[in-house]
Amino acid sequence: MTIDEDGPTDQEQQGLHIALLCEGTYPFHPGGVSVWCDQLVRGMAPHRYTVYAIVATSGAKPIWELPENVDGLHSLCLWGDAPRSSGSVGHPVRALSKELLSSLLNSVDRSGSLTRLRRRTHQPPVRRDDPTTLTMSSPSEPQAAFTRLISSLADPSGGSDFLEALHDLFDLSQRQPFGGALRSSASLDSLLAAMKAMPARDRFHEGSSSVVSVADACLVLDLIECQLSPLFEPPPQVDLCHATSNGLAILPGLGAYWTYGTPLVVSEHGIYLRERYLSFDAKTYTSAVRRIMLSFFKHLTWCGYQVASAMAPGSQYNCQWLEANGCDPARIRPIYNGVDAANFIRSTSEPEEPTLVWLGRIDPLKDVETLLHTFDRVRRVMPNARLRIFGTASKENQGYLQLCENLAINLGLGDSATFEGHVESVLDAYHAGHVVLLTSISEGFPYTLIEAMAAGKPTIATDVGGVREATGGAGIIVPPQNPDQMAEACLILLRDASLRELVGRAARERILSRFTLEQSLVLFGDLYREVTGGLSSAPVLERHQNRNEEQLLEQFVEQLVEQFVGPMLESEIDHDLPSPREFYDRERNGVS
Repeated sequence: MTIDEDGPTDQEQQGLHIALLCEGTYPFHPGGVSVWCDQLVRGMAPHRYTVYAIVATSGAKPIWELPENVDGLHSLCLWGDAPRSSGSVGHPVRALSKELLSSLLNSVDRSGSLTRLRRRTHQPPVRRDDPTTLTMSSPSEPQAAFTRLISSLADPSGGSDFLEALHDLFDLSQRQPFGGALRSSASLDSLLAAMKAMPARDRFHEGSSSVVSVADACLVLDLIECQLSPLFEPPPQVDLCHATSNGLAILPGLGAYWTYGTPLVVSEHGIYLRERYLSFDAKTYTSAVRRIMLSFFKHLTWCGYQVASAMAPGSQYNCQWLEANGCDPARIRPIYNGVDAANFIRSTSEPEEPTLVWLGRIDPLKDVETLLHTFDRVRRVMPNARLRIFGTASKENQGYLQLCENLAINLGLGDSATFEGHVESVLDAYHAGHVVLLTSISEGFPYTLIEAMAAGKPTIATDVGGVREATGGAGIIVPPQNPDQMAEACLILLRDASLRELVGRAARERILSRFTLEQSLVLFGDLYREVTGGLSSAPVLERHQNRNEEQLLEQFVEQLVEQFVGPMLESEIDHDLPSPREFYDRERNGVS
């Protein structure tokens, strides 16, 4: 390919065909990752996308309007209402008593997210364009590959065996449907052996029972087969696969890589493996189920690190997790999320009552409970304060929403704390308060935070993921799950308009200089060209921004706090609270 000095190449003008691989996000759910997907697809035209969305159950309708450069949407359903096939391949488990099945169904129902044991039977069409795909595998081949995969889970260093078994299963699935081959007595025996071979204790289940039941093994067998199902679909025929996370989303990309040599790019917004550790808790799963499922996810994410041409984490913090879990540093290309600053103008007014704002999806990872406990402490000192909570809960998180609403009632917050659901304009939501809060226990590079900063709002956020990289001193950071310190920070900002103005102005300047949507899109365009073998004909932004800009901004904040705000406020606020200057010095130096 040659480069025309006067303009882009023909390939760049026409654009690439890209498979966007999503799990539980775009275009069926709200949230930061879905915002990122929408911005990416729209901003990367003339590249064209086909979206492969992994969803829990069938029947969901997109809530995002797909842009014109999306050629198609494929829903890959994990769970469904189709009865299990008895199948002519393998021997499905039939020897379970009614009592055991009832117990197993109850255990799944309690998980809050896995509400069916029945799933659709995956029968990808035979690819007629390749005569080799018409060769039928023997019934024992899928079973042997699945047994190798299961056995690798008992070995902490079994990632290579796991990847090889995945490859074999994919190849076999493209020859003929599996039917019930993986749900066999041999699979159950393999699972029981692997689960019993795993260490009986981990730091999350010290003192818990090491007994492995048949019900546990049946549940794991169902979970693993269900979650491998996207691998058994016909792989995308595209120029590039871009997964929005590691884990299940990479499975179609693995198939495309093995079949066509298609390069794979994986973005990590949060840390997929860490969030699996948080979601597989002792309240929902037995220790035996938790241990082997977390081994499954750990091996799967390791596979993503090995196969991906490039990993694009959303922060430097995420880079550390990737390297610690086996990713080659040479493949890591951190790219921050970006904000279209033109859509986030500053407000010239504030509410009459002191108001805190929180915006996001109602989810345990967002720790709305700490938010409510924080506000309870603020209200004890400032009785006229208000808390406005914007955002919805998914079907799976309706129970958590109810828990939070009950907590607000039990704390006696009354009408001072309101759950306001979906908001049409996030800018209006940010401007509805004096201060924007983020209470998450896990984040990547959160849109709520950088959008609020772009809107000129002062923020208080928990020290997780890339939060510290986003604020850079232009915001207050507190430890996660610490309502006392978050309430302390809220009172400092709510008490003084001058300090809010100072922090909000510095926050907006930081976003404009470092985290714009245009910067992010240029870096992704360059990454696409890199992994597909193209040559860049456009200017490429430096990956490490000019640190002088950051230093000047932080010096500006320090000088204003030192000369104007600190002395004025030190005599006005309670002596048991730090002055603004002391608080900034403390959090900037990492002192909790």
